[in-house]
Amino acid sequence: MKKTIQTRLEQGEFSILIAPSQSGKTSIVSNSLMPSLKERGYYPVSIDMRGLVSTYLSIQSSSFDTAFLIYINRFLGTQYESNELTSLFEKSSCIPEFKDEKVVLLLDEFDSIAEIPTEERTRFLAALSSMKQNKTLLFSSFLFSNYKFCW
Repeated sequence: MKKTIQTRLEQGEFSILIAPSQSGKTSIVSNSLMPSLKERGYYPVSIDMRGLVSTYLSIQSSSFDTAFLIYINRFLGTQYESNELTSLFEKSSCIPEFKDEKVVLLLDEFDSIAEIPTEERTRFLAALSSMKQNKTLLFSSFLFSNYKFCW
């Protein structure tokens, strides 16, 4: 399974893994996929969507993009600022860690996004899609979830 996921990500494909809760999705990504991607020259960024959604809902005056930036900063151990999601991954980005990197975004518990308002969710998904279309912003993305989701 890891090899299939890695191959799809290296081809720049959008990938989704759906499996039951507690089946080892997060362990595979953290212990196997992320180190393997790093070895191959990719910059994997792992985001816990359940925690991100919880953060967003607790700071309601803020946008989902702002909550996402909080999580990016937490992942990198930094304090960068940005007004919109797509600018985080630009080559001239304020986040030097992303400059000239093939960023692979790994979103755990992706189904949690159903809990945010439709407008914010739509904007976030559109930003992900836009970044994915321009591989210089986001090389690939991988979503993993407990169940099939639809909105």
